[in-house]
Amino acid sequence: MPIDKARILNFMAEKAYRPLKIRELAKGMKIPEEHYRAFRRTVRSMLQEGSIVKIKKNRLGLPEKLNLVVGKLTLNKSGFGFVQAED
Repeated sequence: MPIDKARILNFMAEKAYRPLKIRELAKGMKIPEEHYRAFRRTVRSMLQEGSIVKIKKNRLGLPEKLNLVVGKLTLNKSGFGFVQAED
């Protein structure tokens, strides 16, 4: 059973009504225990690229569903910053 990014995104967009912990996500997607390690690696790469985000209490969600903006953060020496959206 291949664990691809599109399948994870599709599940999160259509079936996950709230942000989930990684174990909850795996259980909801019916990922067998022997494939869990590969699943976790795929989720980590998705976090790094920004297609999913980690919020408080280690829950995962889609930026679009959480009303978040994905972009580059630029900080100023004075302590404030700006987010330049990718879109």
